[in-house]
Amino acid sequence: IYLDGDPNHFIDALDKSKSNWMRYVNCARNEDEQNLIAYQYKGDIYYRSFKDIEPGNELLVWYGQDYGKDLGIERLDITSLLKPKYINGEGRCTFYLWHDFV
Repeated sequence: IYLDGDPNHFIDALDKSKSNWMRYVNCARNEDEQNLIAYQYKGDIYYRSFKDIEPGNELLVWYGQDYGKDLGIERLDITSLLKPKYINGEGRCTFYLWHDFV
């Protein structure tokens, strides 16, 4: 959350006993993948679903490229991260996603 243009606080959901439902909200890889919209109003962040979300589905929000840059999130080209792996002659496709949190 920003206050007067500067980062004020953030959500740390590492400890399950001290976190809430927000631990299940993750960044979508692109705008089409999102099922939530986030918006800031009077210092608070709100989330609104705009698609049906089935039980067990991930909650995904796309913050947009500009806001992501403001938060220090670098958008990675997923195709450059796709690396097929071969184990005992069997092809397995895996990919890696990461984000550095400060």
